[in-house]
Amino acid sequence: MGLAIPRPTRLGDPRSYVRVTHASKSCGIILIIGEPAKGEEVDYPSIFKKVIKRTYLLILSLNLKESNEIFRRAIIKAYFEPELQKMDYRKSSAKHPMITEDGLTAGQDVLHLFFDLITGNDYPDGDEWFTIEYLLPYSIKLPDKLKGPDYFTTIMASEEKHFWRHRELIRFKYGKSKKLSESLEFMNKKYLELIKALHDSSAIDHLK
Repeated sequence: MGLAIPRPTRLGDPRSYVRVTHASKSCGIILIIGEPAKGEEVDYPSIFKKVIKRTYLLILSLNLKESNEIFRRAIIKAYFEPELQKMDYRKSSAKHPMITEDGLTAGQDVLHLFFDLITGNDYPDGDEWFTIEYLLPYSIKLPDKLKGPDYFTTIMASEEKHFWRHRELIRFKYGKSKKLSESLEFMNKKYLELIKALHDSSAIDHLK
């Protein structure tokens, strides 16, 4: 199944759309659906004439970053976000200082989960992993035991305040071996661990 990306095409038909039917590390095959311009003739290969009457086939070269970002976004939108929502996560109203995509949250809206599509997307294996960030969007003091790479480090929210975040690498694929369910379980487990640590400390009291 392709990935549909709504947008007008060169055919000028706003109802047209671009469908990514295949993408590799070097190129993607794009189907542009739309009617030919008036008076325009298209010489389709015979194999396509049998099944396609109003479809253009365009091979679009993608660089490594673009290709990996497409894969990451697709797997997040098609699998991880829907599965997390089945586990009572919901769209977050918090805004991340550096990530423009919406995040997810659960429980009392204390901790917010964001998907980082950019970090490492120029790596050859960047289509096999991405980074998630657990954001505590409050400029508060945390006890020393909650500071550090195992818990939270600071991220600047503005010139006057900072937030707290925890980052994890999610490797959902190892070559041909997929680890989707294991990655999903890890995401949720880490979220619950961080929430518990915040509740067990005095830091959570400052958020009320």
